[in-house]
Amino acid sequence: MLNKMYIYKPDTREKIVITQKNVGFSFLKHRLSSPNLVTEYIQFDNTDGAIDVPGVFRSKIISCDFVIKNKTYFEFFAKQQDIIRLFFERNAYYISFEMMPGIWYLVKPLPFNLDRFGKHGIFTIDFDVFKGHGESLATTMSDFTFSENEWQFGQGIAMEDYKYKFTTNNFIIYNAGDLEIDPRKNKLLITLSGKSDGSIRISNITTGDTFIYKLPMTATDTLTIDNAIPKMNGIPCGRNTNHGLISLAKGENEIEIKNMSYLSTSWDFSYLYM
Repeated sequence: MLNKMYIYKPDTREKIVITQKNVGFSFLKHRLSSPNLVTEYIQFDNTDGAIDVPGVFRSKIISCDFVIKNKTYFEFFAKQQDIIRLFFERNAYYISFEMMPGIWYLVKPLPFNLDRFGKHGIFTIDFDVFKGHGESLATTMSDFTFSENEWQFGQGIAMEDYKYKFTTNNFIIYNAGDLEIDPRKNKLLITLSGKSDGSIRISNITTGDTFIYKLPMTATDTLTIDNAIPKMNGIPCGRNTNHGLISLAKGENEIEIKNMSYLSTSWDFSYLYM
């Protein structure tokens, strides 16, 4: 079965399937490099060994192979410009593959060479995955089914029926990805509605994080924490908080919400994959 490559450009919301019919050349295969783990150590004079410092994942590469089949020599040279226009632009875009439909990668292309063989040609483009990881195509607000190609086997989806919408004050948020969710750089939208006399406290007992909203809430109010920005009814309200952040560890996160009644809350995020 042939693999397929997909491009999604967020700026224009354009979705492109790489096929001979659609773009004039075909996608053959891709190769995903291993995670690029950079590790540092602290060393002291007159001391054996070193102290380990947690590593960071730098950018990695996805190599994609393509083939052009032409009717004439002139068609070959004309298609070179079409290829450049398609892949090279100032802003990053997402690529994904039919063989692994549940994960996409935000990328920018690196320079490449196109080799001609008679009327035809082959070329490889290396894409820089500058975040160092991929993201689940769907978020936790979608249905966890494999029928729509939004999720795939191998994404760490647990057999347990984990949920991401709650009306209770204590619950578990499951992060099925390979990496923790840091709201300063990763998508995380927490939404709460309900009643409170003030001092709403959201705690991730697993990570030790705590967020506090100091003012009262009525049944018609909605508090959101959009990444690192808290908003009350869509208006930034950071001055009324403790400026805390809620992150998510890998696996199960024990969440507790205090000083709220008639609570309704949702947790929307994408899983991250190395």
